[in-house]
Amino acid sequence: MSNPHSADHSFLGYYFQGMYGLICLLDAGDHDRVSIETEDDVYVEATEEKKLYQIKHSVLKKSKLNEKNDGLWKTIRIWANKLEKQEMDEITYFIFVTPNEIEETCPLKKLSNKALDRKDVIDLLETEAKRVIEAREKAKKDKKELPYNKRAAGCEAFFNLTIKQKEELVNRITIHADNFNVNDINIEVEKRIKNTVPTNLRNNLIERLIEWWDRRVVLGLINETEREIKKEELTQHIFTLLSSFQEENLPDDFSEIEDEINVEEEIGQIMSKQIDLVKGGEYRKKRAAISRWQARNQREKWLEEDFVNSTDLDRLDKRLIKVWGDTFHPMREDLSDKEENELIIKGRELLDWSHNKAPLDIVPIRTNWKQPFLVQGTYQQLSEELEVGWHINFKERISSEE
Repeated sequence: MSNPHSADHSFLGYYFQGMYGLICLLDAGDHDRVSIETEDDVYVEATEEKKLYQIKHSVLKKSKLNEKNDGLWKTIRIWANKLEKQEMDEITYFIFVTPNEIEETCPLKKLSNKALDRKDVIDLLETEAKRVIEAREKAKKDKKELPYNKRAAGCEAFFNLTIKQKEELVNRITIHADNFNVNDINIEVEKRIKNTVPTNLRNNLIERLIEWWDRRVVLGLINETEREIKKEELTQHIFTLLSSFQEENLPDDFSEIEDEINVEEEIGQIMSKQIDLVKGGEYRKKRAAISRWQARNQREKWLEEDFVNSTDLDRLDKRLIKVWGDTFHPMREDLSDKEENELIIKGRELLDWSHNKAPLDIVPIRTNWKQPFLVQGTYQQLSEELEVGWHINFKERISSEE
């Protein structure tokens, strides 16, 4: 049996916050923006209004929501403090997102249907707050364990507001009840893009969009980039993804991934020796490892998703070997009687060519494919397989070491 308080549920809750931000931005206007964990769990800033979302998430069996819900009172505490400290303006609204349904007879229903008369909601919350406060005071007086620890702070924060502040707070709240959970993210994204993305492209686009969004949110959280994400940035990325699915292009899934690559694990023994033969140094090994990882993973992903077939990739490999050979074989003949130092220098120049110029010199796998890592990394894989090399005597030297 799973533990409802396990780290898995906490992780999914944080992950869902980010994904809910994607849904909010897909629904937002052209000039709106979203941020995660700034003003609230999710914060949407539009031209005419600001929305603060408190997100409750669960993949477990749903329960009924009423005025005794701890999560609701924790949220009310946060919002009541903002109201009391005047930390928001008149165009700020509060949205409570919950997987639970509201009890049919509970006045909180009015917060989900935009009812204008919310006096009975204020009365309901005030009564519950008073009940909790009195129960805790009695327990304290009787020297018993204090009840309602999870909702006490929220009850006190609401109860201490003025009548006008209570009205203002409740009038700003909307409840999104019976909300979807993390299992439904792909479905919710598809609902919002189906009118602009052809059916045959949707699954691949959605997977890549979610991967990009997840990384984009993390980069914001660790201050590697702006935490605020604009609608135009999202729209542009969707357009870029669509463009990559055109017949003369391919999706790029790995060009921006470098930091998490373990260079020591990725560097092949043979390709490392090849670089050592021309005294390429550690930086060249690092760039070789990164590009090899990117190229290998991109090729595998294309094959898995039927964007290319093995014949396309074999043809690319043969083209790379042919272009490399057009330089290598004449160089081997020209340098056959030269000193070792010159062999090293010329070999290092060939290695640098494979990284810096080859992606520009070689016909790409698709006309509109522009990312250099495919050629760079494939050359490194070919060097690992001894199909290409940099020193004119690379095969003899490496074979003699084995």
